Amino acid sequence: MSKAAEKAADKAAFKERVKQAFDEAETAAEDAYKAYRASAQLTPEGHIKDTCGSASLVIYKPSYQFRTTLQAMDKISRGYQGAWGLGAFNRSVHDQSITASEKACEAARDVLEKHFPEEPQIYIKSFVD
Repeated sequence: MSKAAEKAADKAAFKERVKQAFDEAETAAEDAYKAYRASAQLTPEGHIKDTCGSASLVIYKPSYQFRTTLQAMDKISRGYQGAWGLGAFNRSVHDQSITASEKACEAARDVLEKHFPEEPQIYIKSFVD
């Protein structure tokens, strides 16, 4: 196999690894949200009784291969102060509960860190509405 073919095969294999990890992380985020909602105190209208807010995942200084693969998959966005936003793991959260959003992001982060221990730490960024 030529060097170019080997490089292309490695790139495709890494992209598939990233895709599978993100699929697993999205499922984990949705499951974590559902589990939290099932045990949360609800308002009479059916909303989670909690502070309004949201959370997201950020990573600082991801490897070139990880970052460019995620960019090609539209799973990363340039943030500020050197941070990169990862995915949209709070998509499955259908409440304005900051805790529910954090639970979804925690589950996604745990999956991604399991699959990519070589990458810098992934952080949860929360904010109150």
